[in-house]
Amino acid sequence: MKKTYALARCVMENLTDARRLAMCIVHITDQCNAGCAYCYTTRARRAREERAALLSTEEYRLIAQKIGRVTQLVIGGGEPFLRDDIAAIRKSFYQFAGVRIVSIATNGSLGRRALEVMNELVAACPRAVINLEISLDAAGAEHDRLRNFPGLFAVAGELAQAVCAGRRRLPSVNLVINTVITSQSDESLRRLREYLGQQLGADNFFHNIQFDHRRECIPPEEIGRYAQKKQLLCAGTRAVRSGIVARCIRQGYVDAIQRILIEQRRRQAPVYRCNAGTKLCVLTADGRLSPCEPFLFEGIFPDFQAVNLREHFYDVRAGFAAAAYRRALGFIRSRKCRQCYWSCAAITSLLYDPRNWPCLISALRPKKSKRTTHEVHGVVCK
Repeated sequence: MKKTYALARCVMENLTDARRLAMCIVHITDQCNAGCAYCYTTRARRAREERAALLSTEEYRLIAQKIGRVTQLVIGGGEPFLRDDIAAIRKSFYQFAGVRIVSIATNGSLGRRALEVMNELVAACPRAVINLEISLDAAGAEHDRLRNFPGLFAVAGELAQAVCAGRRRLPSVNLVINTVITSQSDESLRRLREYLGQQLGADNFFHNIQFDHRRECIPPEEIGRYAQKKQLLCAGTRAVRSGIVARCIRQGYVDAIQRILIEQRRRQAPVYRCNAGTKLCVLTADGRLSPCEPFLFEGIFPDFQAVNLREHFYDVRAGFAAAAYRRALGFIRSRKCRQCYWSCAAITSLLYDPRNWPCLISALRPKKSKRTTHEVHGVVCK
């Protein structure tokens, strides 16, 4: 019950508290034991000649004490389970910022470590819902090739199965499978779909399907073909025994967000009011603050500098007032981002801003067209 209605409770909290951050994305490390070509963190690390020291456990504690109320904390990397203090970081935000939903994205290579942290968080944060997001992009050796990590599919799959098997022991943990649509063959996606259905069961996980964030890899004229790949992967993996709210989230809400992103990329124009920078912020492992991830990780925004949070005494709210942050925020509000397809900004804007709800509702019931059967029409929020 707690997991099912956590989303509705979070929406209500944000509607009644204008200063509350809906989502804070914290990249706690830029180190990773995989080598994914499409990983934006890896590309950003290679592009930077100098890097400051990673934020320490105590620095994260100071940030959590000063940030105010936060609904959802997204912990990423790199590979976040490479940090020994990941549980301590999460506890600080739970204790001081009132975080009630935490998402941890992992490549699944450190299964034993991940399960230890999950057990620790469930015990230490009893009022929190935890989303463990495991990346599976294809089946077998194809996944290992894409991630440049031999044997990764097997160990990541074992972790996913262990989470499913331990549902009674981990009642507040949601299993999320993250899949990035890139150059996989249709056959590889079919085999992944079969694996997920047979080994995990459609009722036991949420499927978050993303597209390669490298703009040059999926030109607007090709988005329909990649959308068809997504539909191929989704077919036959619908939940059939879950409660009605969980089914709506699996079958409606998640797909609607992706349809909006697809349409936005096809149009090369924003179709909703973006709240990145006001309801969403991003913090890098070395303490740089930005309104959203594209300003940090996409080369098309070289003129926007992130705010060094150490210079603002770890006060995120003070960082919001910095000139560099306000300049990026003005760019977003002027709707100059055009074909953004980063789902965190979309989720935050569409879910927590009532002005965007008509757009979301329209996407929940997409109209068919001659072009494809999963484009969104008439969803622009002016």
